[in-house]
Amino acid sequence: MPASLVARGARCSVLEESGERAGARREAAALWTELTAGAWKVTRGTLDTYLKELQAWAPDVALPARWEERMALAAAAEWAFGEQAASGRAGLLIDGHVVSVSWRREGGAWKARLAGPSSWRALWGKLERDAGVVLRLADAEGRVIHGHGAPRGSNATARGQAAFRPAAATGLPWSVTATPVAVGASSDPWTARRRLMFAGLLVFAVLLGSGSFLIARAISRELAVARLQSDFVAAVSHEFRTPLTSIRQLTEMLARGRMANEQQKQRAYELMMGESDRLRRVVESLLDFGRMQAREYKFRSESVEATEWARSVAEEFEETVRSLGYAVEFAGLAEGARIRGDREALSGALWNLLDNAVKYSPDEKQVRVAVSSSNGKVEVSVRDRGTGIAKEDLKRVFGKFYRGANAKKQGTKGTGIGLATVKKIVEAHGGTVRVQSEPGRGSEFTIVLPCDES
Repeated sequence: MPASLVARGARCSVLEESGERAGARREAAALWTELTAGAWKVTRGTLDTYLKELQAWAPDVALPARWEERMALAAAAEWAFGEQAASGRAGLLIDGHVVSVSWRREGGAWKARLAGPSSWRALWGKLERDAGVVLRLADAEGRVIHGHGAPRGSNATARGQAAFRPAAATGLPWSVTATPVAVGASSDPWTARRRLMFAGLLVFAVLLGSGSFLIARAISRELAVARLQSDFVAAVSHEFRTPLTSIRQLTEMLARGRMANEQQKQRAYELMMGESDRLRRVVESLLDFGRMQAREYKFRSESVEATEWARSVAEEFEETVRSLGYAVEFAGLAEGARIRGDREALSGALWNLLDNAVKYSPDEKQVRVAVSSSNGKVEVSVRDRGTGIAKEDLKRVFGKFYRGANAKKQGTKGTGIGLATVKKIVEAHGGTVRVQSEPGRGSEFTIVLPCDES
């Protein structure tokens, strides 16, 4: 890949990681414009990968006009270049787009001409208007590329009311049938015979309607799951790539002696330690989620003082986000209340809630943790004043791989398994987790666990 492209992509990532979202969006939008304009020669896979990542940073950017046609033309050129013949011509159907290509080799040069859907539509439309005919083009396998005119061998052709020319005679990639407009009108698909056939098909469709609905519903669910899993893989890849990129850059600077003094080196070591710890948490969360899904996770049981446990997790988390300007306010109103369970797993669940509170509060830097107890229950709540959760997302927010509309719109990082893991951990301890949220006013997640009476 071009070094300048890699560097520009890394700059977007660094701006996002440092909290400069506006700068990241501007840089991503500029890179998007240059990439789609062909500023670099890259493979299709590289192009798709970068466009998907840039759209996550700048969701409001859009593909240029006729982008799909341009991709079809590029694919046709690639196909023709790989052909062994020194010259030739072909008509291709690429992703639903009709593309024709002719090429020849002269000495050491290779030349090609391509015409895409927009060119063919303009040409065919002009020919039909000027000549007063209906054109029908079909490939060698009989597939109709354009039009609904009378095919070869039809009654219209037999009566001499249509003209047919094979591909060998026209020099085009397709055979052509030209029918006068009057005859073309008489071949309207809504003739009496076709209407009768349509009525029969309609009755058949009504009889099978219920079965078709169930099949379509099942397929849509499968597609939704596949889409969620695809988004999950992309999100996890991004979560891995970001800390690994930072660690590599810092390691390279240290290895090549670009750190001027010990203070800079110490800062680099601290950043590397933070990024490696972040990577460790991602890996551990994925492994724990997999074991929980397979019912292989073994929870330990110990008596834990609720206020002391929650305070220690909140203080440890605050240390990691203090450099970003965040503060964690703690209120413990359950002194002496104890819970029974796996301290490490419960700490992971509370950490997840705190991490989400920071992710979705880019402007409000205050997060509140409160512990209370009543009626034999201990409640640990995490409150933020961030973007909040849309009403339609509240019912699905604890589902695996699911990420709300706000998260996708703002390009917030995440794997989509954090809240699903929290729910599984809490339910394994006999508790529940609930959420209250309003868009624009923040969210409050509450873990409710039974008190340990032993």
